[in-house]
Amino acid sequence: MKNNDTFNQILNSNLASIDPGFGQFALAKASADLMKKVLNK
Repeated sequence: MKNNDTFNQILNSNLASIDPGFGQFALAKASADLMKKVLNK
């Protein structure tokens, strides 16, 4: 169990460091998809 907790902590810290960049990417993609829908109407 302790081993698993350590693994989860490492995983969570890695996700936290990746998340801001991923959030910006997801937002940019959502914006691009929205623009396509608007332009196609």
